[in-house]
Amino acid sequence: MKKSALIVAALTAATAAFCAESFTLERPGEWVFRRGDAAEAKIDETSGEIVCRSFEGKNVPLTVRQSPDGKSRLIQLPTSDCGYYVLTNPANKKRQSFAVVPPVPAHDTFENPFGVNYHLTRIALSDAKREVRMAQFIGLDWARGVLFDWSSVRDGSGKALFAKYAALRDFLKESKLHCLGGLYYVPQEISSAPEGVERLVATRCPPEDMTPGKVFAKQLAKEYDFIRYWEVGNEPDADLFWRGRWRNYIRHDERAVIGDYVDYLAAAYQGFKEADPKNVVLLGGLTSHGPVGYTWKPFWKTALEAGCWKYFDVLNVHYAADIGLFRKMMLDAGGADRPCWLTETGGSAAGGADNERTQVVRDVTEQVAQLSAGAVKVMKYDFRNDGTNPLYNEHHFGMVRRDFSPKPTYVAHAVMIAKLLNTRPVAELNVLKSADRGFLKGFAFAHKDGSYVNVLWLNLAKKAKVKLAVGSDSLTYTSALGVQKVLRPDATGHLLLEVDDLPFYLEGVVKSAPGKIVYPADTLVKRIALPLKNAAFENRKLESWHSLFDKTVSRTSCAGGTLRVEVSAPGFKQYLPIFQHIDIAKFMEDLPADCYVRLVLSCRTKRENIVGRGTTLCGSFLDGARKRVAYRDGGYRAGTHDWQLETLLSKPLPPQTRTIGVEYYFAPKTTGKIEVDDFRAELEVWKKPQL
Repeated sequence: MKKSALIVAALTAATAAFCAESFTLERPGEWVFRRGDAAEAKIDETSGEIVCRSFEGKNVPLTVRQSPDGKSRLIQLPTSDCGYYVLTNPANKKRQSFAVVPPVPAHDTFENPFGVNYHLTRIALSDAKREVRMAQFIGLDWARGVLFDWSSVRDGSGKALFAKYAALRDFLKESKLHCLGGLYYVPQEISSAPEGVERLVATRCPPEDMTPGKVFAKQLAKEYDFIRYWEVGNEPDADLFWRGRWRNYIRHDERAVIGDYVDYLAAAYQGFKEADPKNVVLLGGLTSHGPVGYTWKPFWKTALEAGCWKYFDVLNVHYAADIGLFRKMMLDAGGADRPCWLTETGGSAAGGADNERTQVVRDVTEQVAQLSAGAVKVMKYDFRNDGTNPLYNEHHFGMVRRDFSPKPTYVAHAVMIAKLLNTRPVAELNVLKSADRGFLKGFAFAHKDGSYVNVLWLNLAKKAKVKLAVGSDSLTYTSALGVQKVLRPDATGHLLLEVDDLPFYLEGVVKSAPGKIVYPADTLVKRIALPLKNAAFENRKLESWHSLFDKTVSRTSCAGGTLRVEVSAPGFKQYLPIFQHIDIAKFMEDLPADCYVRLVLSCRTKRENIVGRGTTLCGSFLDGARKRVAYRDGGYRAGTHDWQLETLLSKPLPPQTRTIGVEYYFAPKTTGKIEVDDFRAELEVWKKPQL
């Protein structure tokens, strides 16, 4: 056990058996406790105040005593109530979080809809076991990201990797996790990309003959014969994960690139089914950019026209994708209906306006809404933070931090699972006008005995007074992090309570108002053109633009009235941009509180033999100190094509944004020629609805 700077060890001897089909194991983490457990913490400091605060910001009394040797102190941890807590020494700012979670109800683990993503082959086996046990401790019975990618195979057969991960395989089988395996990408050695192309690109370009995919899918399924569910690829509508056969990719033939994925899907489907006809095959999870797609468009329509629905048993989408629209389009195209899984869902706790509180909101509300929309399984991305960079959102999607200390969303998941296990979604509640500020969303879930659990949350307001029609019976209220109390309705059958922006649960009957639910929509107020200088290179110079291109590997010219860049050496490792900064500080400071802003960028590009990850248009958002707080790129593209329009629409700008960066990038190790012209930049001002 890694020694904490503040706390040496948490001491409990309790073990936990959590649910049907599960097994008894030792406590999964030093700082995760069942409600009601006896728990002490031993700290390596003999003096100084130790403060305990709950997620709600309340001070929690502690019982502290000296250890027998007088060299440390023992603290009785508060575990009578569920919650997220932080121990702090105000004198030296050392801190340690811990979680108190409810018991997991007895349940059939196969029927459990909740799962989580891992990266188990990237970490030590001991850490992999610890992640899995911490997840199972709160009832996360389904797992994705447990195997190596096909692109990792170097010996053709995969025997070396099967041997390398044999101990992990044995643990997964023993753990009784329900695993989702998959065939991801292709080995560089059989890629259709020419020799010398960057690995990240080459492994996204399948061979002309897809037979190797069929063969390896069959081999993989036989090696991991305890896995019954297999997906084919990941987010194939995005060029980061799929580029199609090289000949189609370099021509940017979107229809052909999408057709190549259907060929890949068909080959893998045949392999998995030959290994065992009972194997269930999932479509590679599509991004939340919906049926249109992220890079390759229109992805879903084109894939359906190519007959993709013949080669999967389960539809698979990510995040807030419109499940109903996906299924309708499949039926309209002549395909049979399929169950749908959500194999990535949830938010990050960093980047832009995101933090650990907003992560709780998105993690819970997205899963609840998608379960109600028809998702059979929902899998949080991901279990453990991937890094520690405070500004990089990809490092902070985890439920626990890199050091395994729990985050608030770990507790929120434990509470959600405890409340919704053994239920089914039955209705979306019309509680739209039940709050005096903003509006409410609500979904009802039913137990087999006819009792109800309702999940509700406030939108467009931080706090509100809520009035709900519930009848004469009392209801049990549970906060997102497990604080419970019994609430009694007034004489008119209404429940009155004050809520904040976190979701909450009400056990009992919540009545839905009559009429169709029509949620208020944001309104586009205006578009503001940003003052880009020399946007069309009319000066025939790079005037007003900054360039970080390395002159030893590149040449730039504006002599013809367009920006021409040629990069000839593939060895550089950094991103090479041109950029221009635009000050919007006054605008952001004067922006009304009920409005937000999105950036729209466009330019024309012409590529010639761009090899590697490619080039992209990008917008960066910088704070008052000119530090980058977020960015948005339009997707890296390579190949050869005549003039095309590239566009980018950002998410809402982080509120601390004071400067916009209009940028165009060469990715590392990319070579070739590109012409860029006619940059445009504007802000869209959107107004949140008023109720």
